[in-house]
Amino acid sequence: MIKFLKNDFSINDDRGSIKGLVNTGNWRELNFFETIANQKRGAHYHKLTDELFIILKGKIKIHLSRVSEEGKLVGEKEHHVVSKGDVFIIPKLTFHTFEILEDTKWINGLSVKFDDLKPDIYKVI
Repeated sequence: MIKFLKNDFSINDDRGSIKGLVNTGNWRELNFFETIANQKRGAHYHKLTDELFIILKGKIKIHLSRVSEEGKLVGEKEHHVVSKGDVFIIPKLTFHTFEILEDTKWINGLSVKFDDLKPDIYKVI
């Protein structure tokens, strides 16, 4: 359900470092989130959109379940704790809820640009 990405490359010298974070996908929109501890985000899934996440600071527990084409939860649930430096993709048809464990800063990429008039956000049946 979740695909963790490893650093593509890492270069360190006397100026600092560069890490290759993402070299896959076709991201149409990037967003920056700041969320305070003890909040929840998500609790939805997307029919068309894959999501990329890069955790810059903090800690989040993610709850995941696959969703059928009919919008029903199917299969086993997964839970992951992510923190600074983690990079991962949550594919479409994956119900996801983020439980914010610490104040968090994160980047979110969307494979389909968000449409206010027809949002690709769905609740489970």
